[in-house]
Amino acid sequence: MVEKRILVISGRDFSTKKKHIEEFKKILSLHYPSLALVNLFSQDVSLFQLQKEMENISFSKRLFIFRNSEKLSPEIKDYLKKIIGEKRLRDFLIFDFDLDSSQRERIKRDRFFSFLFRISPPFKTGGGLKDYTFSDLRLALVRGSPLQALEIIDYFFKKGRKERISLQILGLMVKVFVDSAPSSLKSRNLKYIFEIERLIKEGKISFQLALELLVFKLLLKQRA
Repeated sequence: MVEKRILVISGRDFSTKKKHIEEFKKILSLHYPSLALVNLFSQDVSLFQLQKEMENISFSKRLFIFRNSEKLSPEIKDYLKKIIGEKRLRDFLIFDFDLDSSQRERIKRDRFFSFLFRISPPFKTGGGLKDYTFSDLRLALVRGSPLQALEIIDYFFKKGRKERISLQILGLMVKVFVDSAPSSLKSRNLKYIFEIERLIKEGKISFQLALELLVFKLLLKQRA
């Protein structure tokens, strides 16, 4: 699904946002070593410039980051909505909003932003440290919120034994992505989980990196 290529992150905590964006880039780069980064400041980019960037044929995957996304022009919002709606998106997009919670609620009245938040619920920063539970992780996985899922997994690894936590998270992923998945996706998702489980048991990869890769495969990676 095209929306799995889109991440929305919101908040005023620059260092936390930077950490999560860097983590997402790291995970993408493991699968796309030639990943190209396109950093755009929303108040400065023109429709012509964006069309030229996005419609230019590229043999490598690209990650577009729209800084201060709340300042996108009406023309660009219409263009992006058309590309996303028509499922013509070939690359990955991050929309970075510099907004607090009250400002975020106000911009939901905008047609493009309400559309964007519906298909990719915003990952919010600046709320302070939370005591996450497995219910929070399950909700992040069901909603398709990879940054939230990675944040919760990182929290679990800092709080408990790595091996025990890893097996518990794998069990949760089986329930979400196999037991509750459409029949057409069950075997593919189970294959991904078995691959990661094998890497963990063979000691070829760290527990946390293995689960980060699995989040990527299950929530972000699309069929070619």
